Amino acid sequence: MESLNKANTKINNLHNLISTYDKININVYIQTGEYIYYIDTSQDCKLYRIFKYDEKKELIVDYKVENIVIVKDNIFYTIKHQKKITLIKCNLEGKDTYIVCKDLSSTNAYCVFNKTIYYCENHNFRSYIKSVPLDGGNSSTIHESVGYISDLYYFKSHIYYKRKDYPYVGSEVLKKVNLNDKMKDSVVAAFYSKVYFYKNYMIYKNKNSSSVIIKDLETGKKIYETSQCNTILGVFNNYMLFTYEGFTDIDAKYVKNMLYMLNIETFNVNKLTDCNVSKAQMIDDYVYYKIKEKDSKIHRQNIDGEDRKTINVSNKYFPIKVFSKLF
Repeated sequence: MESLNKANTKINNLHNLISTYDKININVYIQTGEYIYYIDTSQDCKLYRIFKYDEKKELIVDYKVENIVIVKDNIFYTIKHQKKITLIKCNLEGKDTYIVCKDLSSTNAYCVFNKTIYYCENHNFRSYIKSVPLDGGNSSTIHESVGYISDLYYFKSHIYYKRKDYPYVGSEVLKKVNLNDKMKDSVVAAFYSKVYFYKNYMIYKNKNSSSVIIKDLETGKKIYETSQCNTILGVFNNYMLFTYEGFTDIDAKYVKNMLYMLNIETFNVNKLTDCNVSKAQMIDDYVYYKIKEKDSKIHRQNIDGEDRKTINVSNKYFPIKVFSKLF
């Protein structure tokens, strides 16, 4: 009887967990312990948390939130106010708020490593990458630059950051600054649109060839490249979701933007859909996607193509962003 009760509890928990995932669907989220924190686009992009196994929902931040990062017992999030971006820290209940920066250069121009917050601040048309202790204190300037800076990432005593425009007009570059030699920085890569990070890997579309490239940050060497990608939809743990052309399995019909999944560690590629996909994201082994950008329906399946379901959601449109940083 005890084994049977444990089995039933496991089944019920799995059912509740998937039901919770369905409520989050393609909204921005971060998992931590027994809670999932997510930005609810149907509720003016306010930050909520939901208990995984009973779907109890709590309001954490009663403002329109642009970006979130969770580090141990702290939430970092950004809000826009009077054309400025503010970086705020609070605890896991949304209390004990503290303003880290009042003029962040972009909504994701910060990262946290160990006991330090790294962020980029605008001042007099220049950008300053700074650091401040996690528990508060005075900030110090690491690097000064020009141009629009975003996507800060820490890896082995270096801060990687994306910069566009001047002096690289019309393109974007990923640069890095050595924390032990703060006056020097160097170009890592030139690319289109967005750069993604996973452990010691960076993933991006090459500026010249439009190929997807995976580069090892430790060695600086390219370890994977493919031209068979139209759009990168996001990186979720060790998986990259992307679209590319193909033919349906049954009637061999040509489809321009099918959904595919690349395992970043093994480089195996699997086709997930036979239809066009405009947006997608993963929660554990479940994939949520939209066929049309402003569609009110979201489709769900696991990575094996099973357990399919269609979810009706609000017609409100909000561009999907990927925040999978959890330290």
